[in-house]
Amino acid sequence: MRYHRISRCIRVMTASVLACLISGTGASGQAMSQRGVWLKVGLFMEQIALPGVSGFKYGINPGIQIGAEYHYGSRGRIAFFHSVDYALSTNRSFGTSNMLTTQFGPKYVHGNAVVSLGVGGGYNLFRPASPVYRTGGGHYHAKIFQGKWVGAAAASYGHRFGKFVPYASYGFYVDSPFINSSSTILPHQLFQVGLKMNSL
Repeated sequence: MRYHRISRCIRVMTASVLACLISGTGASGQAMSQRGVWLKVGLFMEQIALPGVSGFKYGINPGIQIGAEYHYGSRGRIAFFHSVDYALSTNRSFGTSNMLTTQFGPKYVHGNAVVSLGVGGGYNLFRPASPVYRTGGGHYHAKIFQGKWVGAAAASYGHRFGKFVPYASYGFYVDSPFINSSSTILPHQLFQVGLKMNSL
């Protein structure tokens, strides 16, 4: 039941973001003041599954994320941003993720409020909790790390206070390959809070 409520909240948030983006096409130059490079740091809770998917085998685990965003200037309320992020999370039964991602997308600025949608991808240098083996010279050798390709998307809301923007976001990503399974991808969802700082 809890996951149905989360799924409903996500649909409402997505509809609100789309309404904001559509309604802001003829606005003033508020997005111009948000341009430049923003450094960010955040904490997140990760769940290895998407909303409505049963079998939450691995539970919820915490993580940290650091990164930078470049916000393009605009004369209207809609502009674009490009981000590069590194995220670290550890799950006792699954393993440790070292994920480097990049995302690009639109942002909507209304006063000091900033709403953004981003999509992109990256790479996860993953250290599994259960050993993964490779063959060599007729023997099995344990692999410390496993490389996994990542596809990601996120929606974020922030409120600007001078050079600082506290924000909250919901995101998801899928990585491949998945270890010890016939599945080719593994989905994750992340709920994040953090702070962006204008570096200029």
